[in-house]
Amino acid sequence: MPENRNTTATLHALMMERTPTTVPVPAYNAAEPRLWFELLEVFFEYRNVVDESTKLYMAVSAMPDEAIIEFRDILIAAVFLRNPFTTFRLLYLRRILRELAVFADRLTPHQP
Repeated sequence: MPENRNTTATLHALMMERTPTTVPVPAYNAAEPRLWFELLEVFFEYRNVVDESTKLYMAVSAMPDEAIIEFRDILIAAVFLRNPFTTFRLLYLRRILRELAVFADRLTPHQP
């Protein structure tokens, strides 16, 4: 019986090697940007993507035009730096956090 399990496991492994699978770039999620960037990192690890320019291209390809336009200034700045994807992610998240802080401040009643 153990031989049968090994044979089944071996056949399964061979089938997995020969079965092409396509994993798409994670869809852009404006509501959860930190989660989206984490999903991108998992995707890059799975696909063995290490080049920063390739990572940036893949991330931007998942973004709608409206988001690209909204963040074009940091995208343009990041393209010319040594670590464009890491820089884009950092600046993007900083801007989002700053906008959330401003929004929260507007909602908070202030003492006269």
